[in-house]
Amino acid sequence: MAKTCAAISRQVKLLRRSRATFPYISPSVVGQSNFQTPPYYLAHGHHITFKFDTPISESTRTEVNEVGYWINQNFVVRLYAVLEAGRVVGNRIRIETGLDGSAEVELLRRLRNKFSHGGGAYRASDSEDRKLRKALIDYFNVSDREPPNSSGWFPIPIQGVLVKLANGCERYVRALGSKTSVTV
Repeated sequence: MAKTCAAISRQVKLLRRSRATFPYISPSVVGQSNFQTPPYYLAHGHHITFKFDTPISESTRTEVNEVGYWINQNFVVRLYAVLEAGRVVGNRIRIETGLDGSAEVELLRRLRNKFSHGGGAYRASDSEDRKLRKALIDYFNVSDREPPNSSGWFPIPIQGVLVKLANGCERYVRALGSKTSVTV
């Protein structure tokens, strides 16, 4: 189980490093030519200043944010793969709902299925998508930065959801390991 926890930690570090390079660009940055990576990444040692030859347009903002969302989706898929490789989850492995972190593992499983078996876009017309979006918002107390009907994105910000998902998965792995260890 220690190897699985170490692999989870590594995925979070890679996520922070890659998202520091492709941070969410808020509408307030449109028209500016440079900005610094947000405080969250600075706090984790990623000091990056972005300089554009021309002022940032709405289309540039959208393109960079799309890359960030794609990175977030890939983190979900890779985090699930870490759990799968550790035999924590899988087709024939049931999530033990009584264990600490099981809610995060279940949300991760649902997101992973959405991202790896579909286009990954949020569809307001799909009842399962609406349920998953609501579950994320309710459980993590986050909101969408963009209107959900227009963005096509699930609310999966790094700080508000993804790192918390990873922390919950690590708690679940530890709880599962404690449950299966034998005391002599």
